[in-house]
Amino acid sequence: MKTEDLLYWAAYAIPFILIPVGASAEKLIEKDPWHWKHFYRGLDLMLTVMGAALANVLDVAKSSVASEKKIQELAITALFVATAMFVLFALSGVHQDWQDESKYGKAQIFWLGIASNFVGIVFSWGFVKFKLEGWL
Repeated sequence: MKTEDLLYWAAYAIPFILIPVGASAEKLIEKDPWHWKHFYRGLDLMLTVMGAALANVLDVAKSSVASEKKIQELAITALFVATAMFVLFALSGVHQDWQDESKYGKAQIFWLGIASNFVGIVFSWGFVKFKLEGWL
């Protein structure tokens, strides 16, 4: 297996590591028993992706040589961050609508546990793919 393939697999595993780690951390803070709400990590994944993208700006900008490639990477990163921020706000609305205890059930599990997490995972994978392909 090539090194690049290992990087992809490791990067694609990150969200699946962050979800149970985040759930465990939230469970340790609360005294409630384990519940599906501990695994609603879509917002956390989006914030993680935005942090990585903003750190990428520093990585790209640290080179003292201005080039067209550098400007392109900064522009694509800015577009990625703006898109991620828009999606973060949209996911916040979904969480606001569905987080209420009166809405516990299969629909809440779908919207917050599956759909929201899926969006965070896709953005995480997208950032990794763009970075490893040289777009960011």
